[in-house]
Amino acid sequence: MPLQVRLKSFQMVPFADDSRPRLVKLFINREDIDFNNVREIKPLQVVENMPADFEGEVDHPLQAAKFGAVDRLIMYISGEEDELLQIASVGFKGESRGLNKKVVEGIKYEIRAQLKDHASTRADQTGRSDIM
Repeated sequence: MPLQVRLKSFQMVPFADDSRPRLVKLFINREDIDFNNVREIKPLQVVENMPADFEGEVDHPLQAAKFGAVDRLIMYISGEEDELLQIASVGFKGESRGLNKKVVEGIKYEIRAQLKDHASTRADQTGRSDIM
């Protein structure tokens, strides 16, 4: 049985105000969604008019009854027409269901990735500085 969580909210941090998402459609526990059919499938929840939140302080609440047993989450994120989207990070708040506390010791959550914390980067292989 996959690990399930009860999701309560999420935060989304854009790189810049002009690259922030305007709309997020959320789906759970589905394996059949892709870019060809995502516009035709009804999401469980839609979050619109997302503010520019560069510190990860804005919680976007999720409908508790719909996100009570999540083992797979799909987020379809869109912006204005012809706008480049750049997302620095996505964070989640919720509760695990059946997870032993010893398993989660030592996990770090980051608002912004710190390159020094990640051993392997594309710069190691290609000269670029993108994190793999």
